[in-house]
Amino acid sequence: MPLIVLALLIIVFLFWLRQLINVISMSDDEFTGRNDKLIFFIIVFFGSVPGAVGFYFWMRCKRKKMEDEKKLEAGIAEALAKAEKQPARQNRKA
Repeated sequence: MPLIVLALLIIVFLFWLRQLINVISMSDDEFTGRNDKLIFFIIVFFGSVPGAVGFYFWMRCKRKKMEDEKKLEAGIAEALAKAEKQPARQNRKA
């Protein structure tokens, strides 16, 4: 039993450390506000595991949003390329 608790504590500590490293290694451009990087660092560092979990879900949501935007941009570019290849149709009234 103590071995399981120790293993769980080590896993939780490594998760917290990984999120702390993620905050530090991200560029300032990836954060929307001027002091967001500092704020997230303080939240993860002093908030321990709940702060790390919050940051993890924030990053996950942000990555999903970025992927969705890239898919949308790719779809628009594909539609524009298709439209340019098709000849222009004239509206005819009978």
